Amino acid sequence: MNHDIAINQVIRDQSDNLYRVIWIGTETLAWICLSTSSNTPMLIAIDSLTEGLSSGLYSFASYPDFKAPPLRNPEAAYARRDHNWDLIRDIVEQEPDVYDKKARAELMRRSSALSGVQPTNLYKLMGKYWRAGKIRDALLPDYSNVGKTRDTYDPSKKKPGKKGVKGAAGKKITHEDVVYFEKAYQEYFIKKGMTLLDTYQNMLNKYYSLRNSAGEAESSLPPDQLPSRNQFYYWHSKHKDSTSEAKKRKSPKKYNLENRGGIGKTETHLYGPCALSQIDATIADVFLVRQDDRKAIVGRPTVYFLIDAYSHLVTGIHVSLEKPSWEEATLVLLNSLEDKVEFCKRYGLEITAEQWPCQHLPNAIIGDRGEMEGYAVEKIINSLGITIQNTPPYRGDLKGIVESHFNVMNYSYASLPGHVEKDFGERCTQDYRLDAILDINQFTNILIRCVLFHNNVHYMRKYSKTFQMRQHGVKPIALELWTFGMRYRSGVHRVLSIEKVRYELLSHGTASITRTGILFNQMYYTCDQAENEKWFDKARTEGREKISISYDPRNMAFIYIRYGNQPEPIECHLVEYLGEIVGLSKAEVDAINEYDSQEAAVYTVTEDIKKGHLNESINQIVNDAKHLSENAPGNETKAQRLADIKSNLEKEKTAQIESATRRSIAELHGSASAGTVSKKEVGGKQNESANVVDMEDEVERLLREVHEEKQKEIQSVLQEDPVRRP
Repeated sequence: MNHDIAINQVIRDQSDNLYRVIWIGTETLAWICLSTSSNTPMLIAIDSLTEGLSSGLYSFASYPDFKAPPLRNPEAAYARRDHNWDLIRDIVEQEPDVYDKKARAELMRRSSALSGVQPTNLYKLMGKYWRAGKIRDALLPDYSNVGKTRDTYDPSKKKPGKKGVKGAAGKKITHEDVVYFEKAYQEYFIKKGMTLLDTYQNMLNKYYSLRNSAGEAESSLPPDQLPSRNQFYYWHSKHKDSTSEAKKRKSPKKYNLENRGGIGKTETHLYGPCALSQIDATIADVFLVRQDDRKAIVGRPTVYFLIDAYSHLVTGIHVSLEKPSWEEATLVLLNSLEDKVEFCKRYGLEITAEQWPCQHLPNAIIGDRGEMEGYAVEKIINSLGITIQNTPPYRGDLKGIVESHFNVMNYSYASLPGHVEKDFGERCTQDYRLDAILDINQFTNILIRCVLFHNNVHYMRKYSKTFQMRQHGVKPIALELWTFGMRYRSGVHRVLSIEKVRYELLSHGTASITRTGILFNQMYYTCDQAENEKWFDKARTEGREKISISYDPRNMAFIYIRYGNQPEPIECHLVEYLGEIVGLSKAEVDAINEYDSQEAAVYTVTEDIKKGHLNESINQIVNDAKHLSENAPGNETKAQRLADIKSNLEKEKTAQIESATRRSIAELHGSASAGTVSKKEVGGKQNESANVVDMEDEVERLLREVHEEKQKEIQSVLQEDPVRRP
């Protein structure tokens, strides 16, 4: 039985001990025990583990992915994490030597001598890193359960430090002052490049001055209400990030000249599939049309490829009408994790899992500067454990695999209608835009077919095969190279849940848990866990609760949340009554919401006017009733009025019956009169008139009897009622 063992996978033995795989070689692998406090990795033969999995001695197990601890001071925490990483980086990156006891001891001895940190403390950091699945965020300090919480800026506390000089600036710093510090720091120090002293002085003028009615500063506040220079300087020293400040205050060229570290470039050694992937985007040389209007030209699509550098297998693709950006790049990373059978089925293609067998994240990615830089990229480095490498400007040759793949794809597009030739835009040439007939789904279908051809059929003549590949008869075809690498080179593919990766990579936002669902972008979502745990009942009782979510802007049918101590992100879907917008993008949903908002704003005028008319008519009726009540005869006391409620009710019922009966008689009389006219024409007037008179007399008699009966009942009730009329 073939067992696909991957880095980060958790395995259980017969004693219920859990082990996380942290390295895979050709014959052995390294793992660390999660069930004990030991930080020492252990080696085991792959064949032995495989046999144990087949015999039931071992089994695969689930284990929560690492979740970063809550951070009170993110900048300081990240600085501490990076410091911890620098302490162990030169040790843990020496694979496989670090997993050998003697070699590891020598590595730790040298690192300890350089850093001054005891080997015991280094072991603790290494253990955290390995246990979390080789994720750097595991090195973040976790102070959530340590020490006593103190609010330095609590206004009720005394001013710390020595007593100030009388008449000099210096006050108890509050949260409001910190807000002013931050605003001044960003506006004057970062954006305008002022000195700290100039920043402080401008801050006093803007936020600590008394102003006249015209908004002009007239005088400053008293000294004991002003922060001092030292207080501002101290705040800056506690919160500054020297590297970040230098990047923001200097131009890129000046920063690279004066501040960038002069480190060398290490050659990458590819041990197998997923060791390194190359990512890039290009504008396809084909014009497309709209799906709902085949005459409307929409332009040229952006195509993203993620290609494994070892096998040249295309592991992910993404087609979009948006410009290249980090948000679009994340979608090709997500595609590399998707089930390719289901992915192809969405575009009308039936394939087998063996034709496109990749659902893994790479260990490292090399791409262009721009979308592969910034905070979002740092986040996936630390939370997903992926190393990002950027090529220098104008050095596309450093990721030549994906660059050459674009050339192959463009050759495949050459025969498509709407394809752009080299003479596009020149005088007296054909306008290729008018030839466009393909929509984005049809183009994606064609692109998938090209990728399948490349992966399964294309023979790469310039690929340098190893002697081992020749021994096994491996042809330089991407799929064969991938399969060989997974089998004999073990690969370094990593296993992470698709929900976690979605949550980390997709666009982020803030939603509210309300009594009617999870509200985001004017839409409501739900999930089984929310309904089972009564989240919405709690919101109705305790009020709304804000939560962070992530979403795919291409399809707003789902959002992904993390709630409470839930280790894995939860997928939430639209509530049932919003099913008609399933499959729409965020742009389409925003357009619908905007239309509804405008329609409501316009109709509000009509509603307000009509409501005014309604209120006026109601007020008129109330005024008439008030006038009748004020002029009604009688002067009963409040007690009398309350005691007569039951008798009044019976009288009103009788009056209603009499009124209805008289109405019926009048209607009948009118009908009989009409009948009399008709009888006159045939000579029967006298008989009909007599019948009407007799009927009226009979009704009057019945009314008197009903009235007398009601009076008797009222008297009987009054005699039995303990409340007596005065």
